[in-house]
Amino acid sequence: MNHRHFAAWLLAAAASLAIQSPAAAARSAADPGPPDFSAEFPAGIACSNFGLRLEVWEGQGRTKELKDRNGKLRSLHIGHGGSFRYTNMLTDKQASSQSHGTLQLTTTYEVDGSQKISFLGSVLLIWFPTDIPAGPSTTFFDRGLLVYTLSPDGVGTMVRSKGESTDICAALS
Repeated sequence: MNHRHFAAWLLAAAASLAIQSPAAAARSAADPGPPDFSAEFPAGIACSNFGLRLEVWEGQGRTKELKDRNGKLRSLHIGHGGSFRYTNMLTDKQASSQSHGTLQLTTTYEVDGSQKISFLGSVLLIWFPTDIPAGPSTTFFDRGLLVYTLSPDGVGTMVRSKGESTDICAALS
């Protein structure tokens, strides 16, 4: 899976929070049911030494597209994030995380095809070996701020991050 494809998947996953599925509305903490979507990443892509399986249960919220006075398009999503389960595909060791509070995702689309992405709240970020700084890494940011850019060819560049975070690869090692 290349960066552009994954970035599109990540943004689609975040945007999918905009519509709460019937399954999301019906689930309980004790029995979350099947995940709303999942992905598998081979060793060296999301974690250095093992493949990672990611399962996601959607949250809920709303998305709105806005244009500023210069015609620049922005997408704003506000809602509650979902929950995640991570599996080390080599050992089957698992960990999970739950979004807390409100999530705000703002994507600004630049004329050159790049994007600036800002998250406030809980978010999962998978960083690849070709990103800046280089991955692989998988980090869950809880109650924090995450800002990065995404080039037209799919390379992510970290601008800033702060708040509580968990290194998922280390937790599963």
